[in-house]
Amino acid sequence: MFEQTFVGTGATRKSWTVVVAFGIQIGLICVAIIIPMVWFDVLPSATLQSFLVAPPPPPPPPPPPAAAPVKVVKVIPRQFDAGKLMAPKSVPKEADD
Repeated sequence: MFEQTFVGTGATRKSWTVVVAFGIQIGLICVAIIIPMVWFDVLPSATLQSFLVAPPPPPPPPPPPAAAPVKVVKVIPRQFDAGKLMAPKSVPKEADD
């Protein structure tokens, strides 16, 4: 059953066919390697030049942001001390809601 699954079932009796097939394959590989070496002018020059040119320098860093305005924090006096209600030291002119 498994004998039918293989394409080649035996060794060839003609050794020159193996040598010719091997020679053709080596020849095709050599041609595929040599052709780009002989006709290199057909390669895209823009791609080659991009590898040879240094990239432009990075842009300068952005300027630091302006300093934030200083926020004045009002200190509200405590009205409770140890659970006892205390009278305020001064009465504000404007009432905050």
